[in-house]
Amino acid sequence: MCSHDLVKVTTFLTRAEDAVELGRIRAPFLDGARPASTLVTVPGLVKPEWLIEVEAIAFKSVSSSVDEAQRACS
Repeated sequence: MCSHDLVKVTTFLTRAEDAVELGRIRAPFLDGARPASTLVTVPGLVKPEWLIEVEAIAFKSVSSSVDEAQRACS
């Protein structure tokens, strides 16, 4: 699987001011993929030192061959 298999990404930030930086950091990882995205600012996460949590949902058709998948992700 690769970034082009992502269909939904939800990001939880503890500091709203980090949203611009998040976009800059996240862009290379998505490699042009445009999954549905939600950004939520929260007062805190499980550990106080955590500033971000990312939840991602991906879909890969079982009918896709391995060769097709490798071409799509390279």
